[in-house]
Amino acid sequence: MESLEKLCDIYQKVTETLDNEDQFHNGIQLHQSGNLFNILKIILLEDNGNSPQEKTRLICENIEVNVRTSISEELKLCRSIVSSSISEKCRREAGNVEWIILGACSLAGSYFCVKYIKNNESERQFGVVDKAQLSPRQEVPEQPRKLFTLLLVLPYKTSNLSKGMLPINDLKNLIDSSSFFYCSSQDVSDIESSLDQLPEGDDVEQNEYGEVYVRVQLYNVPDLSNVSSRYELKSSLDVYPSTASSIKKCFRLSNRSGLDKFIRI
Repeated sequence: MESLEKLCDIYQKVTETLDNEDQFHNGIQLHQSGNLFNILKIILLEDNGNSPQEKTRLICENIEVNVRTSISEELKLCRSIVSSSISEKCRREAGNVEWIILGACSLAGSYFCVKYIKNNESERQFGVVDKAQLSPRQEVPEQPRKLFTLLLVLPYKTSNLSKGMLPINDLKNLIDSSSFFYCSSQDVSDIESSLDQLPEGDDVEQNEYGEVYVRVQLYNVPDLSNVSSRYELKSSLDVYPSTASSIKKCFRLSNRSGLDKFIRI
């Protein structure tokens, strides 16, 4: 029952977030058809005019729903797929609008619901252009999403790393522990080759040079070229919900030579 209540909390937060969408400034109004499709594409972050809406179309094709599906058919479908996954209290309090949103949330899944909520929160936090202030013909300038390489130098005693995908919160912890970092959208092989790697099997005393070099690939991040502090770097990782990171290489350093381009923090 507790898990059902938590799902209801997520659905409620999605509803509140939808209420903040510019197109719903007068409240969420249901139409004679197409409600489920339209709300689903918003939750899946595919409501941009340039979005191919692949996820939305794939889901809707499998359940035979489209922009012409009537509201009565939508409500019947939503009640059938949602009833078993929400609490009795949630079912009792749901009106037609809530049933459509609940259905869209169930089809999208809790992952995309939370992603949609966080994306909305990030836009408000980082001052993305307010769509309501633009004329209908103007396009909202989208911040560039880039592929960046992040190089870190960490104390050896705090590192227990392996190659592979790295959760963003874990990456933030590494940044907190790091003594140097460097961000680049260019090839970093020259920088990496200039570092003094400790040969396998060798060891050094746990002094100020007992450190590890880590190369992290960052996906879908804003431009990090001018980032110069730990705070800026960590904040940049929260701009887009789709940001991801992966450890590509790590090795022990025998000294700090070759760190000229790194920022000390």
